[in-house]
Amino acid sequence: MSMKIKRIQINGFGRWSQKTFDFVSDFQAIVGQNESGKSTLRAFMVSMLFGFPTKKGQTNVYTPKDGSSYGGSMVVDFFGQSFEIKRVGRVKSVLTIKSLADDQFVETPEKWLEEQLAPLDRQMFDAIFNFSQQDLAQISQLAVPDLKQLLLNIGAPGSNYWLKIAQQIDKEASRQYTQRKTGQRALNILAKQYNQQQVILNEKSKDVVLYVNRQQAITDQQATVTTLRNAMSALDSELQQQQELIQSFSLFEAAQAIKSHSVISKRIISETDMSEFNRLQALDNIAIQKIAQLKEQITDNKPSEQKITFMADDVNKRLKRAQVVMQRMTLLLNSRNDLVKQQRALERQIGGQNLPSLITVSEQKMINYPKQQILFLGILTGITAVIAYFLIKPALILPLLIGLYTGYKYWVSQHAIETVRHRYANLPIETIQGMQGAIKSYPQTKQQILEIDKGISKQLQQAIVDLEPAIEQLQLSVSIKTIDDLEFALIDIQQAFNHAQLTRSNSTTLRVQQQQQLLREIAVYEKQHEEHVHDLYALYDKYDVANADNFKLLYHDQQSQTRQQQRYSDMMNQLPVEQQTQFTKIKNSSELTIKQRTLDSKKATLQSDIVVAETKLSDLKAEQRKLINEDQFATLQQDFMNEQTALIAQFGGYLAEKLTGKWITQALTLASKNRLPKMQAIAVNLFSKLTNERYTNIKFSGDDIVVMTADHQAFNIVELSTGTQEQLYVALRLALSQVIADVVSVPILIDDGFVNFDQQRRDNMIIILKSLSTNQQVFYFTTERYHYDQLNVLDL
Repeated sequence: MSMKIKRIQINGFGRWSQKTFDFVSDFQAIVGQNESGKSTLRAFMVSMLFGFPTKKGQTNVYTPKDGSSYGGSMVVDFFGQSFEIKRVGRVKSVLTIKSLADDQFVETPEKWLEEQLAPLDRQMFDAIFNFSQQDLAQISQLAVPDLKQLLLNIGAPGSNYWLKIAQQIDKEASRQYTQRKTGQRALNILAKQYNQQQVILNEKSKDVVLYVNRQQAITDQQATVTTLRNAMSALDSELQQQQELIQSFSLFEAAQAIKSHSVISKRIISETDMSEFNRLQALDNIAIQKIAQLKEQITDNKPSEQKITFMADDVNKRLKRAQVVMQRMTLLLNSRNDLVKQQRALERQIGGQNLPSLITVSEQKMINYPKQQILFLGILTGITAVIAYFLIKPALILPLLIGLYTGYKYWVSQHAIETVRHRYANLPIETIQGMQGAIKSYPQTKQQILEIDKGISKQLQQAIVDLEPAIEQLQLSVSIKTIDDLEFALIDIQQAFNHAQLTRSNSTTLRVQQQQQLLREIAVYEKQHEEHVHDLYALYDKYDVANADNFKLLYHDQQSQTRQQQRYSDMMNQLPVEQQTQFTKIKNSSELTIKQRTLDSKKATLQSDIVVAETKLSDLKAEQRKLINEDQFATLQQDFMNEQTALIAQFGGYLAEKLTGKWITQALTLASKNRLPKMQAIAVNLFSKLTNERYTNIKFSGDDIVVMTADHQAFNIVELSTGTQEQLYVALRLALSQVIADVVSVPILIDDGFVNFDQQRRDNMIIILKSLSTNQQVFYFTTERYHYDQLNVLDL
């Protein structure tokens, strides 16, 4: 896996906020003074890959100082394909990964990123690819054996953690035992007590023979008791099975009784026919009720005079006036809806009802700064530069100043645009400029809507007052509160008015038509009644019953038989098949009861035998206890065994801790040596270049590391200067990153790592890093402002 970081966008992380960094070179120097944000930028890179730091102890979580939203994004190349890794939120961080080639998001970003970085985790990354001056400074604070072990095991990433565990385990073991004869540690005390107890036990060994003979008799009697108890356990199990059989047999008898009373009916009414019967009865009852109701209407439908007294002209005039008012209110409502749509469209564009402030005159000037002028200045800069270069080279300062002025004016214009777009939810500047008139007229639009609402309400009240006499004369129940209510009320009043006019002129004709209609409906329902009765009797004939009551009784008996059969099946399903087969051979429950009594008798006899055997065993133990109390041998033996057990347990723990510490150290050494030959060759080359060929070889001998000079002088690590120790450590770490490049290759992050290097060796280090960057991206964070001609420098 080859990985390169191309761009970083920080929304909010420590001192950085709304900041973008582009990295176009594989060797990127990032220069800045103290507290300029170098370490923060390095921590952000690591956080994008492995997650934000958690707030534990004194850990810096890089909370944004200006309150910006926490997080950001990083564009990374994996095998030449670009992805955007984005993390936002500190407490509940959200990770998204998008392929920039097709704008598709990765479905499981955490798993995907772990696979791309595998086998690296944060600890392994920091151990190999990420180090600072603080990491190098820790070397001088280590004891000599610790320093040798650290450098030797750098080939096993994460070894520091396991080395600390091994040291802790060895320390715990040393607290348990010391080789001094006067030692008072736990294991020393147990060994001394064990020896004393063994001396006492040897002195009492003559009394063992009698104790052993008595012990054999007790063992034999215990075997007898155990045999009897096993027999009792088997008998109890057989008794329990017999009781279960008796209980199950009562269930079997009840099921057989149900089966004997079951009668299989030859006439089984299907559910379809029963549903059809219920449907026909319901329809027939409805038809009979309708016939009775219609006949009652014919009897009660006597001509009655209706006195309809109302002033037709007055009602008609009021109705016309209300319709005119309705038209005016409809026009007002349409105007209001248009204004509301404009208002809502503007609010949707802005993203809420809180409208941003208008673009100021100064902002408008900066936004509208003519691009032609910038283009002209750019062309003028180029022409002036060419003329100055060929004619008056000192005059090159003039095109430089013009270019700077042009860039400044362009930056001011773009800054003004970004400020306005940020205020307007990042809308395009052309859209924002087009919205200025709508925003300016927004308060007037709201006032117009309020005025229209007042006008509609006033005219609605006038229409209600004008229509009340007409509603009262027409005896209508109408509630008018809204325009829709008024519209429906006008329809109801018009219909009632027309109906009153028609009723007065055609009442006689209507009564005749109603009578005829009622007679026709009666004929239809009587025909339906005949059809229903015919279909019902067809069902009665099918099941050989006389009427509906007999049909229902037959169905009820059928349902009862079905429930009994289901109950029989449920009861039999509770019994295993083998029990059912066994019960068919038993005549009655007395056979089972007799067998249970026989088993109870056997149990009583066996219980008596157990009591006798346990009494004998108790007597033997009492005699043995008496014998032991007299010579105290058993107590001494138990004490001896306890001391032996405690000593073995304590020594086992001590031995396990001692061996565990050694195994961890040996395992780390072996893991390191798997890659050590290749890493050694690369480290020798790097260390030699760093030290100006002063040291030409690095030798590993057991746990020791020795460096050789060009004239074959050998130096142990502790004999080297602090700077040279750090250079050896850097050479080994860089060598390891090259050795494992076949597994994983990620950018190297170095933060002020060469403070103790002299100028020549620092220059050599820069050359080495540039060489490494051809295959692996390198980020060098420093406060030194040199090598600008050699590096791609990002000045913070």
